[in-house]
Amino acid sequence: HIIAALVFGVVLIFALRLVLGEKGMMWRWCAPAAVVLAVICIALSDSRTAWVSVALGVVTYILAAKTNDARQLLLAITAIGVIGGGLLLVLVVNDATREVILPRGDSFRLAIWSEILQRYFDAPFVGLGITTSDDVVVGSVTLEHAHNLYLSLLHQGGAVALVLYLVTIGYAFRAAIVHFVHEDAKIAIALLVLASSAFALDGHELIDKVGEAWFLVWLPIGICLGLNWAHSIQPEIEEV
Repeated sequence: HIIAALVFGVVLIFALRLVLGEKGMMWRWCAPAAVVLAVICIALSDSRTAWVSVALGVVTYILAAKTNDARQLLLAITAIGVIGGGLLLVLVVNDATREVILPRGDSFRLAIWSEILQRYFDAPFVGLGITTSDDVVVGSVTLEHAHNLYLSLLHQGGAVALVLYLVTIGYAFRAAIVHFVHEDAKIAIALLVLASSAFALDGHELIDKVGEAWFLVWLPIGICLGLNWAHSIQPEIEEV
């Protein structure tokens, strides 16, 4: 359910792009309908991870769409992250609100993450390999994968894999900031924010058959590479 909700989050961001940027008669009807449908599907997923990460991605895109100043967007994202993180911490610590925010508890995530981190130190630099099982047994329950992409990268490829991933994401984000006036760059930033927050609480496969990572990670990276490439050949086009 979380995978479907995250993909619908991508659909929602693209639909918002059409709502805010397109003036054609067809889009005036189709785009709002797509927004409503995506919101309903995300709400029905009952995934707190999807709700929070999609909300962050959507807010980021709306803020980006309303300004051409990348510094203002970065300040806004930072403020939202700090305030939202603090508020979430207060709600989780409070017994009265914890049951509402986390009706299923932490879904064994703390136990899973602790076990995965312990395994990481068996091969800290290159990891244990992608074919090594990352199942975790908690009591009588067997839980599949690390439920955290960053920890999965550490488990499978060690510090090398995690650093390469973070460098790639950082490069894509920087490229989107450099080309911020382009509408596609704003979509890429929103998708990267959505993915980065979602993968902190779930996810385990970065390279696999067609799945959510293609939309959440490789699509925004592809957009940013395309923007850089287009910018690099612009002088040649002008000369012609």
